[in-house]
Amino acid sequence: MPNISNKDVESSIVNCAKDLFIQRGYEKVDMKLIAKKCNLPIGTVFNYFPNKSKIFIKLLEDSWNYTFNKIKKLNSLDTNSRMDRLIEILYDDMCSRKTFNTESINLDLLEKQNDYVINSIAHIINSFEHNPKDIVNYLYSTTFVKAILDYINELIINSHSSRKENLNLLSILVDKLMSNKF
Repeated sequence: MPNISNKDVESSIVNCAKDLFIQRGYEKVDMKLIAKKCNLPIGTVFNYFPNKSKIFIKLLEDSWNYTFNKIKKLNSLDTNSRMDRLIEILYDDMCSRKTFNTESINLDLLEKQNDYVINSIAHIINSFEHNPKDIVNYLYSTTFVKAILDYINELIINSHSSRKENLNLLSILVDKLMSNKF
């Protein structure tokens, strides 16, 4: 019999839930369906996660940690390239999360997740090497990060423009924020 680690079981549950959230939407997925998709007894699923919202939060945390790791690698770029890549990474990764179909998830859960994301991004950016005149100095602000994330979210939800057009618009908005002309 193969030796399966707790981490493998947990990953399997999260990945199966992710597939179901994408296919059916958060509201139409329950713990029984997740257990069935994973070929696990429902009791095993409950041993790892007390409810589907905990699975969803784990899914978001894993997804955002992937994004954070990409952002951390931007430190080696010059300031302008870093900003452009930061916007691109955030936009692309947030677009990929749109498929999770979160239309009816508890807003308190998402609000807590947003605070975690905003603070984490601000912390990563603030840790970048930079000189005193670098525009990155302004980015430590959680308010600035929240504004960027809000703009991206609005574009993802409401824009029918291309990725390139949306990234250009985001670049203009960030430039205006940075120059205090907004």
